[in-house]
Amino acid sequence: ILPFKESNKRLVHSSYTGNLNDIKEITRRLQQLSLKYWPFEDYYMAEDRGLPYDLYRNLLLYSSVNELGLNPEKFQEFETTRSGVTIDQAVIIGDVFELDFYETNSVDAPLAGVAFAITLNRNFTRNGISYQLPMDLIHQYGQSAARKLVSVLRTRPEFSTVPILVGLYSLNKDDQNLPGNFISQAYFEAHTGQFEEINDSWVIYPSSQATNTNSEVAVEFNLFSRAISDFLQSEVVGVVGKGRLIEGQLDQLSVEVILTAKTYLEIQGIAQFVANQLVQFEQFNVNIVVDIKHHQSTVAVVELKRNQSSPSIIIL
Repeated sequence: ILPFKESNKRLVHSSYTGNLNDIKEITRRLQQLSLKYWPFEDYYMAEDRGLPYDLYRNLLLYSSVNELGLNPEKFQEFETTRSGVTIDQAVIIGDVFELDFYETNSVDAPLAGVAFAITLNRNFTRNGISYQLPMDLIHQYGQSAARKLVSVLRTRPEFSTVPILVGLYSLNKDDQNLPGNFISQAYFEAHTGQFEEINDSWVIYPSSQATNTNSEVAVEFNLFSRAISDFLQSEVVGVVGKGRLIEGQLDQLSVEVILTAKTYLEIQGIAQFVANQLVQFEQFNVNIVVDIKHHQSTVAVVELKRNQSSPSIIIL
């Protein structure tokens, strides 16, 4: 990472995207997608440095308000999933996130590549009634907006020849405690790029969706949860997980263990027990972070990193 510089778009990201789960997931997953083109060992990374602020704000407007706008014309009508019902004033493009890559950490290093995430809205409310745009429409509109973004950037000297990766991120979700997900990406070396589908999903453990998506992980999580509850039989212990799956395979797991701790040794004991139980997830070779809480306050963190067999424990 280049010496950190505060993004001049951070307040807009916070306001327009809002959900911290999404804000973290967008940049974190975009970094992963970028590795194919700009490996971290060969490039320095920064955020929101290439796109001028005025251009960025113009991109988020209706195209009828500003010709550079990636959103549709203000009163353009779109079919919804309700038969025969259309809506207008649809802000489909929510935000644009940017990661910049450089070959050196020099202050005047030229841009070597750039990755963008375009967030897509399909849920809208009119007069207290919720409407959804069809997912295939969101795919098509997002891809069209991405190509327009690349065309606009190619007219600017700093972006005229650099490779550009664009990922489309759906803000749609069934559970507001979960992030959305990337649905497709395209790599542009010039003006054209071929979109390919991304099969990402987030699930809550335990849940029927988790079982249907990957039953093997769901079974192991249930055993893990039961073991922790049995460890403190005199307490009611809550165990909830959030997992990201890529092509149906677990890629990342975050777990909250919520209890009422009575002694410091009790906290040490549960943390050590959790660390021992994480061994059963080794077969999945994923990053796992367990946040142990006394009510809403974190008292310990246990982490098992990918390709490691020994978890780390931090007692707070």
